Amino acid sequence: MYIPSLQGNFTVHTTIPAMVKELQGPPIMRMKIVNISIIIATLLALLLYLLVGFMGAGMFGSDIKDNILTAFAPCKWLWVDILSLVYAFVTIIAYPLVLYPIKISIVGMCKKDPYTKQGYRIQVLVAVIFIILSTALAMVLESIVAIFGLFSALTGIIFYFVIPICFAVMYPKVKRDNISMDHAQPGSATLDPIVVGVVSILAPTVSQQTVERVRTLSNKLFKSEHSNSANISFLRPKTLSISVSDDGTEKIFVRNSVSNELNPKIILNQNESLIEQSVIVEENVVNEGTGEVSKMRKCFGGLGIGLFAVICGVAVYMNGADVVSAFT
Repeated sequence: MYIPSLQGNFTVHTTIPAMVKELQGPPIMRMKIVNISIIIATLLALLLYLLVGFMGAGMFGSDIKDNILTAFAPCKWLWVDILSLVYAFVTIIAYPLVLYPIKISIVGMCKKDPYTKQGYRIQVLVAVIFIILSTALAMVLESIVAIFGLFSALTGIIFYFVIPICFAVMYPKVKRDNISMDHAQPGSATLDPIVVGVVSILAPTVSQQTVERVRTLSNKLFKSEHSNSANISFLRPKTLSISVSDDGTEKIFVRNSVSNELNPKIILNQNESLIEQSVIVEENVVNEGTGEVSKMRKCFGGLGIGLFAVICGVAVYMNGADVVSAFT
């Protein structure tokens, strides 16, 4: 019943294309930062969810309610009323942030620029429609768990399961067909710190403005990297010096953003890594070309989609029954 809802709390694959596009640095370095950022953000979210869950279970046990604030109603405590007002304020602030990607997606489907008058009018119209529908639904149905469960089950089979599994099945072919996109170009480039990726993933939406604002905030707080660390910086940006030899060998030297001295301890070689040195990125060498996806991979992908289709179907039935029972 709750699997689609829980899966939605850890869904980050929709933000990956925007993240890889907006981060600074060579593509292979950006993908490395995104991978590390996803792991950190997922573990941080899991920790917060577990803390909230254990605290709620410890305080209320099996008598926990959909709206946690109603459990404090018999206490008549002033601080609970204050907490309710703060919770309402958070909801007011968070609702437009959650609605923003929906508005932008609809404006894009209409092939309009969201920053023009026509795009802005469409955003206002979509916002008004969603506010009216959500308000009407909240007036007749108080169980927010049933609402989230039903909508997550209806849409989750596509966004949470089918799309990621299909991409996992097709990934080797996509990698082979587009291996040239991983090659670095000669010159200099700035590499974003990992904190930019982590904060951007934790933000309600990921866009060009989101990444730029997080990057600006990171630069103001942590300035530039002064250490000669042989790893990707977590807090401070670094400068890359990229060279490509005639035989196609790629080397990336990392230096800090203030000093002009190259750090010789970090060398990225596309074909092989130096065992004695600390390597930032190791690229799997794949020859460019076309090829078919293996039958075994397709089989496992189909089994995964079928399994999650059954789970979402059961969730739709159970949550739908709860919604119907609320009107009877």
